[in-house]
Amino acid sequence: MRARRGLASYANRVCGVMVACALGGAAGATAGAAQQPPTSAERLRQQRDSLARIRDERADLQKKIRDLQVTAHDLSEEKNLLDRQANATARVVRSLDQQ
Repeated sequence: MRARRGLASYANRVCGVMVACALGGAAGATAGAAQQPPTSAERLRQQRDSLARIRDERADLQKKIRDLQVTAHDLSEEKNLLDRQANATARVVRSLDQQ
């Protein structure tokens, strides 16, 4: 039970950090890119699509984490999901940095 609470707390902290990183990255994003896309509207659409896909992936991972927290499960599976969620967050931050 203690391990489950520890992982739940860890998952909550990871989610909080991911949101803070995404919001902080959006506020500090710059428009300087080495290769310019055909139009700014197209670039914006591509970035929005990419962020939407990553957000959907993170939401799915968060749902799986919540489901695991209320059932008996393998801790390595939960750790794997948390790692995948952290990777998705890193992709969000990189995408925002490129803007």
